[in-house]
Amino acid sequence: MTDGAPRVLPMISTPPVQESRTASTRLASERVAAGWEFRFVAEGKRAEEMIELYRELGFEVAADPVGGEVVGEGRDDCVACQELAADRFTAIYTRVVRPPGSVGETQ
Repeated sequence: MTDGAPRVLPMISTPPVQESRTASTRLASERVAAGWEFRFVAEGKRAEEMIELYRELGFEVAADPVGGEVVGEGRDDCVACQELAADRFTAIYTRVVRPPGSVGETQ
């Protein structure tokens, strides 16, 4: 990786819907159901830059903290990774801004 290159991580996959889903997994599912498109997970300043860029491009943007519990899921030796993810990484979602009164608009 070169200096200054964005640090982007792929979204961590989770098992099929279960009653014991985590809050962050449930929030991600709700975002997608509401028409949001998952873009990627980024860290700190890079996340802020990408949020601003998507807004400049005319998108509505949502950013959610990445739940540490989805990192190393099912492993007890990943506590440090889980804490790091929860503190530093943001999942970025976008959707097209619809003009007021357009089809599909929620009020």
